[in-house]
Amino acid sequence: MLEIVKTEFTLENLKLKKLVGYDSTNYLVENRSEKFILKIYTNNRKEVELAEAENALLLHLQKAKNNRFPVPVKNRNKQYLTPFFENNEKKYARLLTYLEGAFLGETDHSATLFKTLGKFIAELDLQLQSFSNPVIEARQFKWDLQHFLLNEKYLQYIPDSANRKTIELVFDRYKTTVLPVLPSLRKQIIHNDANEWNTLTAKNKITGLIDFGDICHTQLVNELAIALAYALLGKTSPVNWAIPILSEYNKIIALHKNEVYILYHLIAARLCTTVLNSAFERVNRPKNRYIQISEKLAWSLLKIWTNTDPEFVGDRFWNELNTA
Repeated sequence: MLEIVKTEFTLENLKLKKLVGYDSTNYLVENRSEKFILKIYTNNRKEVELAEAENALLLHLQKAKNNRFPVPVKNRNKQYLTPFFENNEKKYARLLTYLEGAFLGETDHSATLFKTLGKFIAELDLQLQSFSNPVIEARQFKWDLQHFLLNEKYLQYIPDSANRKTIELVFDRYKTTVLPVLPSLRKQIIHNDANEWNTLTAKNKITGLIDFGDICHTQLVNELAIALAYALLGKTSPVNWAIPILSEYNKIIALHKNEVYILYHLIAARLCTTVLNSAFERVNRPKNRYIQISEKLAWSLLKIWTNTDPEFVGDRFWNELNTA
């Protein structure tokens, strides 16, 4: 792998370190003055097409020149994807610039920090409003909240009956409350995974966002719901902590009333997606610890969240936005 990077990207004095990941194989690449992220893909048509689409999205975001997102790096042939063979198997390499910063998951939280999170996510979504891509728009997968029901089959991996009932409640509420309004909600391409280990901070401010592997064309409000689901982990008063994120997002992209009232259910759905996939991975890929990184905190928040009245949360959110 080291030789491929040296040859194809004409970099010298390199060190490679394999990183923990969910599905893809990733490496930290370092030389004396620079850092990069190397991503490896199999010769799967859909996987390659999605990598190309992700590059197109990142290049679109670079028009703002704000150094908030990774930048694809061209190889010696001026291409963003580099084919190579490993053990007689064709693969593709993709190099991205490295963003410095402390992860949100390892940073002390404050209302000020959360305000910058809301602002950051809204500004990203504003930039993405003018981006379209047929590959991303055709994508359907379990981490897209409009396809939340794809995760229902994983209930069998939840051994505790009380925990299963909690998740079943979320599915029931999703079916009765979310599904009927989905067609009326705004849609666009979003990042779809602003979790605490993808979001970068410095000096009490959100400074960057990495890992665009879950990009999809879905309801706009899902972006905010996902950011909230992870930002609220470990909070005993999650509704209060949600307000600064919500308020700052709303200043840039004004939220519709039906979006605000559906947020409660979308946050619960994302938490369930996390714990269900963690349970599935524990049985089927026990060595994959990455997916389980947020599981314990997600369960704690899910229990607090499902014991909070949905109407109370919707009213509180809407009133805050209209009295600010």
